[in-house]
Amino acid sequence: MRVLLAPVGSRGDVQPMIALADGLRRAGHDVTLAVPSGMEALAAAHGVPAIACGSDVLKLVQAHAADLHRPVRTFRILLRECRRELQLQLDEMERLVPGHDLVVGAGLQFAAAAVCAAHGVAFRHVLYTPCLLPAPDHPPFWLPRRRLPGWLCRWLHWAPDVVNGRLLLAPLARYRAAHRLPAIGLPTGEMIGDLPLLACEPGLAAAPGRFAAVVEQTGWLPPPQGPHQALDGDLAAWLDAGPPPIQIGFGSMTDRAPAATVALCERLAQRTGRRVLLLRGWSDHPTSPDPSVLVIDGAPHAALLPRCALTIHHGGSGTSHASAAAGVPQIVVPHLFDQFDFAARLEAAGVAARPLPRAQWQPDAHGVERVAARVAEALNAPTVLAKCRTLAAEMAARDGVGAAVLALERQVAMHKAGTWRPPLMPQQPPWRRQILPELPAPIPA
Repeated sequence: MRVLLAPVGSRGDVQPMIALADGLRRAGHDVTLAVPSGMEALAAAHGVPAIACGSDVLKLVQAHAADLHRPVRTFRILLRECRRELQLQLDEMERLVPGHDLVVGAGLQFAAAAVCAAHGVAFRHVLYTPCLLPAPDHPPFWLPRRRLPGWLCRWLHWAPDVVNGRLLLAPLARYRAAHRLPAIGLPTGEMIGDLPLLACEPGLAAAPGRFAAVVEQTGWLPPPQGPHQALDGDLAAWLDAGPPPIQIGFGSMTDRAPAATVALCERLAQRTGRRVLLLRGWSDHPTSPDPSVLVIDGAPHAALLPRCALTIHHGGSGTSHASAAAGVPQIVVPHLFDQFDFAARLEAAGVAARPLPRAQWQPDAHGVERVAARVAEALNAPTVLAKCRTLAAEMAARDGVGAAVLALERQVAMHKAGTWRPPLMPQQPPWRRQILPELPAPIPA
């Protein structure tokens, strides 16, 4: 079968699709991987060819780095940029979708479902977190507080979705009207479609309640193995030269004070007596003169994390799963969106210390003591280490990529036979069953 994979977002949205592309290719399928501009090299490093599709997310993040620590401003920026991106998505999907048997979206891919419906092509969305499902079991993904009454969770899932739909999806409504498709639904439903794949470890992030029947949970999609997963020689020598370090890295989250973070690492090394390895990710941390602190751009998690004593990270889905698969304790410093949810889930699973608020990540004496206390909490509790090993063993026994490939093969076969009938989302109260009217007139920017 011919498959188009079209993730939209940061590295955390793209890397699992690289793994899925590799799995589909190994199963003998023809795969086109379309990634945001600037991420073709990431796919190539994993041995998977890719084409550029859409905007450069790294440049976008760097342009708004000063505001991304403020949730309200971040949401406004995301909404504005998504509106600009949506028309580009429609144009790109209209060009790429024809000729494929299946399109798989991920991240902020809003346009693919409608274009697939217009061309009679099967569509599937991959979720990296269950908190995108509008279930009363949890608040929406953007809310830091993760325990609220069910009635309030329902309302919080619904009300912003209606507002955002009217502000965001006008180009999609016009596209649907032009192709005689049903009127547009709410943004979340429009994005995830029918029977999405949930690419999370069930022992860490299972589908909630009744929604377990309307998603297909495959397990985590780890990066493909190969020579690209080997550690750099200098890094391997540094690791060999001493005990396992504390690894710190915030992935695609930009750091407003990179020098202060390096200073915190130096003081943390002195306070705990442990070496510290800092991964820059999408930030620009300076090097450290302290021999117990090493600052590098990045390294393959699969090879690096098992050699670390502890990992401190932002709580992205990919890093959370990679740390769990390595069997090492974790400390999460959530910055935004689903990171708060993963921080709570990792603590509840017993494999992480209490989350540390981003505002408390400071190089002063109090900040260093707070981090050191979390380090002691994670490393000195025998139950944490035991639960880390148990979860890692469960993940090692699961083939998430293989399960996803089988699910997609089954879908295409049923779609061609005319028997694809995915289950509907759980029935919602009347005030939840609202759809947006067709919007023929553009909304001013």
